[in-house]
Amino acid sequence: MSELKKVTIKGFRSIKEVTLELGPLNILIGANGAGKSNLIAFFKLMNELMAERLQQHIGATGRATANLYFGPKVTPQMEAELLFEVDNGTDSYRMRLFHGASDSLIFAEETLTFLQTGFRKPKTISLGAGHQETRIREEAEQQEPVALVLRRLLNRCRVYHFHDTSPTSRVRQYCYGNL
Repeated sequence: MSELKKVTIKGFRSIKEVTLELGPLNILIGANGAGKSNLIAFFKLMNELMAERLQQHIGATGRATANLYFGPKVTPQMEAELLFEVDNGTDSYRMRLFHGASDSLIFAEETLTFLQTGFRKPKTISLGAGHQETRIREEAEQQEPVALVLRRLLNRCRVYHFHDTSPTSRVRQYCYGNL
């Protein structure tokens, strides 16, 4: 079974740097302004990245300035790594995005890695730099096994965000179920 085990984010919105060890189900609870919504926004960014709509998403969310920790003067790039545990080892996706012209974000690095159980050295695939949208699909279309697996894993990452969980919220009310 495949599972997202760890995510590291640096320089994204209010997140200067965080590494989270994850389980099958993760619940975020915290004070206002603690970064919960920005962590959720990161996974939304990943969904848009995988749909090859990164630039559209960046434009709709305030350009690069709003998506970099304290803006591009303080944080000229953001980076992230997602580590997945799979049956025969670990797969990881790493990206680094830098501030570009027109207040956009451009790939400075995009890397896929697979470390098979029992092996010391991982298989690493560099997808290059300077592109505006992910190159995972292109690599997967070449039937690269690591790209095929990571594309599937990244596309399966989902966030379920309940804004109102108070006792009077709709999610807690009785309703008829058609079972």
